[in-house]
Amino acid sequence: MKGSAVGLFFCLWGWPATLWAHASAFVLAKCSPAESGEVSLELTVDYRQHPILTGQEAAVAALREVLQVETPQGPVPLETIVSGTVRFETAMDPDLPLPREPGEAETSHALAVVRYQWNPEVREVKFSVPRGNPHDVLFWLSGKARAPGEPAPWRILIAGDTTPPIPLALPVAVERNLALRWGVALGGMGLPLLAVLLIRRRLALSPGRKTA
Repeated sequence: MKGSAVGLFFCLWGWPATLWAHASAFVLAKCSPAESGEVSLELTVDYRQHPILTGQEAAVAALREVLQVETPQGPVPLETIVSGTVRFETAMDPDLPLPREPGEAETSHALAVVRYQWNPEVREVKFSVPRGNPHDVLFWLSGKARAPGEPAPWRILIAGDTTPPIPLALPVAVERNLALRWGVALGGMGLPLLAVLLIRRRLALSPGRKTA
């Protein structure tokens, strides 16, 4: 199946639980934008059940390379933007947008998690899987990107796939900086115009100038 065929966002309403047996075959990617413009990205893999990543070291190394950030200059590895923090868990994220198997709550997993958190200072962000990367990614949105009570928007990403743009709020400091820049620019255009108007008014009020 081509990447474009699996590259659409879906919601899991009405999908049979038998479609997805479990999440162990995927790298899990949870993206949580915040109102401040900050974005959190948690990458998780079960290295006990994953068919390729079978140890902590291999799992963490793969998580650091599985996604990149799209920029106007091209894709950038996450680790060049911010260093991810590593932790290990035994319970799946309850926010995971997959149907639960019977007994899942009691199942103990071996999860490696790498968390990235930073402020992109842009209005939207996109992630992609590098070409040639062997790992499939289950990517979903959380935080302010999801309406309360609504199922999580998600998609499967394979090598070469890119997420749709994810809207972010600009931080207040950046908004103020942009406002200042606009103010300076408008002021720069307005001052010459004001000077011209003042000169014209002074000439009009000059005693030596004839009036009709």
